[in-house]
Amino acid sequence: AQVRVPQLLLPQWLTPAESKYWRPRTQIAGQVSYQFRAQEFDRFSATALVEYQWQRARSKHALAPAGLNYSAISFATSAVDQQFLFVGFQNLVFPYSSYQYSVNTERNKSRYYFSAEVETAGHLWQWADIEAIQEAPVSAYLKGQFDFRSFTSLRKHRMWATRTLFGLTYTAPNSSAFVPFEKSFFMGGANDLRGWTAYHFGPGATSETVLSENRFFAAAPIKFLHSSEWRFTVYQAIKGAVFVDLGNMWLWDRSYGPDLSPEQQAAIDVGRFQWNRAWQELGMNTGYGLRYDLEFFILRADIGLQVYHPGADNRSRWVVSQPQWGDLNLALGIGYPF
Repeated sequence: AQVRVPQLLLPQWLTPAESKYWRPRTQIAGQVSYQFRAQEFDRFSATALVEYQWQRARSKHALAPAGLNYSAISFATSAVDQQFLFVGFQNLVFPYSSYQYSVNTERNKSRYYFSAEVETAGHLWQWADIEAIQEAPVSAYLKGQFDFRSFTSLRKHRMWATRTLFGLTYTAPNSSAFVPFEKSFFMGGANDLRGWTAYHFGPGATSETVLSENRFFAAAPIKFLHSSEWRFTVYQAIKGAVFVDLGNMWLWDRSYGPDLSPEQQAAIDVGRFQWNRAWQELGMNTGYGLRYDLEFFILRADIGLQVYHPGADNRSRWVVSQPQWGDLNLALGIGYPF
């Protein structure tokens, strides 16, 4: 449930006089959800949020000074929890504040989009010695994300589209070794590295065998992604695209404790971010996509082929030279990937 008010609900001395021209809006929202997966887990989540939104010229702003997310989970068996490579869903409280800035610009035949978002949580609560609520630990972290996109129109209804994304989530080394799963990043899927399924690539040069045989869900706090697409019209509402995706995620270079499984330790050893080897650990795929574009509704099917896999086992990292059926991935989605 949510309530939207077409003004900034702030004390008068905090409200700029010209804000009435900024298309202001205050949103007060609350949500409760329950997720049940038979023989796997029960998960309860509750969220409350106060957010101020406004727009000036082409730029949009969203400030959430107060937000709270509470999550509680019960696993049916310990084996379910072990499906996560590092940490999975946990009982946690996220008291957070966030700010997002985005802008759209145009120049000649090109359109550009840029967004930056920062989120901080839990620090004031920990400074006040509030470490848990209802036995759920308060999570403290700092998260930032930058997203840049460009769209250049070419002749005969063709377009060159690119996207570059960079994200970081940081927790103090003495607060928790691993960043919470919900606030980490993942690779793969319909809007990411389309040669891999979601959560089954990385971090770093993590073995493809470990991820495929154990079906681990992997997430990490450092992410880089670049995608390029050449888009064109096949016939009327049927559109096509040839694309290349490049990226990976990494762990912070820190100690993660002694109680680790062999798979976890192996992934940590090759998954830490190191400047001198990060460029060698960028996974790459290419592919072809078809989109049924009705403007108000878009169906998309992309077939991605892995080209370079930093975690390739018993074959060249340039896996395209020794392709396997598992190197192909069909990604279905609604809307364009970016």
